[in-house]
Amino acid sequence: MQRLGQTFRRIIAHLTRSKARVGWILIFLCGTLYAFVDQEAVRQMALVLASVSAGAIFLPELSSDLWTMRADEIRKTVPEKRVAELQKELLVAATNSPDWSPFVWSEALSPMLSAVREPLQVQWYLTYDIRVYLDQVVEFAGERLTIHRLDSLCRSERLLPVGSNSRIWVSLARTHDALMNEFGSSGCLLREQVELPDVPVEKWRDAILQLCYVSVTINGQAVPLEVSVVDNLDVVRWETNISDDGFGGERVPVTVSVSFPLSQNVTKFPIIFASYYCVGRTEISFSVYHPTDIVDVEFVDFCSRRAGNLNRTT
Repeated sequence: MQRLGQTFRRIIAHLTRSKARVGWILIFLCGTLYAFVDQEAVRQMALVLASVSAGAIFLPELSSDLWTMRADEIRKTVPEKRVAELQKELLVAATNSPDWSPFVWSEALSPMLSAVREPLQVQWYLTYDIRVYLDQVVEFAGERLTIHRLDSLCRSERLLPVGSNSRIWVSLARTHDALMNEFGSSGCLLREQVELPDVPVEKWRDAILQLCYVSVTINGQAVPLEVSVVDNLDVVRWETNISDDGFGGERVPVTVSVSFPLSQNVTKFPIIFASYYCVGRTEISFSVYHPTDIVDVEFVDFCSRRAGNLNRTT
């Protein structure tokens, strides 16, 4: 009985949709013309127009060919904008909620579709391990500096750029603006901000080269790196050319290890996932070590904007 009622409601909805309502009006006008006009040509025209209007009422709104179209046929024949509009309406129909469906589109479906269009920005099965060693003493420019030492290890599977002169690199940035600029580069495997207020700005680059360590392993092979020359003095890049290494075109395991100093004034370490996407299980670990004292670590999930729960362990 419930199925019969659902079928009846669908029939009523089909016969009263916007195009059908126009058809009913045209049939009424054509019937009026046929009844009150004696000219045979006008009456024949009214019959033809009425039959066309009846077709608009009773025939399916969409061609049956639409339901059998393959993906490549849709891409070739339907504009991308129309596809997006149809997807949004299908979400409204599936959720039966105009409030929930925009959230599903903006926070789930749309980002995943964007990730497909930017395959170099997708990381699979990301593991990001951060270890901070407090109150470490290092020497630079003849002076002893007390700093925090941060070691990060990032493992994932990802696509690498393909081309005759494709390059990948790891960046260390002095300022936040320089760090954000590195997020926009598809060849940047990892980037960190290194704040050293005790080191003069003009000596920051020298300090980075002396006190930092960077290594990259691709598909189990250690990759030789060289420090590149860049126009921005607030960035140091360790680069390599991968055009002849056969890494392009397929997803490969990539491991990036970085060790660098931080000022003792730094008390927060943000983990930023801007401009790239994580697929599969994503694990983040953060550890703090002190030679003598017990250290409290507070986790703030300020960047969680996805649907679902953010699981954490301490």
